[in-house]
Amino acid sequence: MENAIRRSQNYLLREQKPEGYWVGELMVDSTIVSDTIAYHHWNGKVDRQWQRKAVNHLFSMQLPDGGWNIYHGGPSEVNATIKAYLALKLAGIPATDPRMLRARAVGLSLGGVPRMNTFSKLYLALLGLYSWNTCRRFPARSFSLANGSA
Repeated sequence: MENAIRRSQNYLLREQKPEGYWVGELMVDSTIVSDTIAYHHWNGKVDRQWQRKAVNHLFSMQLPDGGWNIYHGGPSEVNATIKAYLALKLAGIPATDPRMLRARAVGLSLGGVPRMNTFSKLYLALLGLYSWNTCRRFPARSFSLANGSA
């Protein structure tokens, strides 16, 4: 383990620019693409050409079982799968599309919307697809900025 850590550190230090930063390709999981599609539908500013590319990208990231993961090589994850399914529906992909049928089955097998995290449920509520009354609430007094925690 120590050897792996040392090799990783050495690699990162070799790749670091003299000014102190790194340059590399940024890979994001499918949730960023899904969130962006949903956002554009929420604000009413949908660029159809961009959305077509985003839909193709989402489908290219779909796993063989029909779901989406949150890290390279990982298993299907409930939030990523349901967000992708929602984004694709918003983009006009019919629920009867075989890829959508597989995605729906995986989302349900992972527990469906009830198993999604609070952040994901807030997206659904913003779009009118989930009740605000069932979203988890955090009282303001539970956050303290005085000690730097939130």
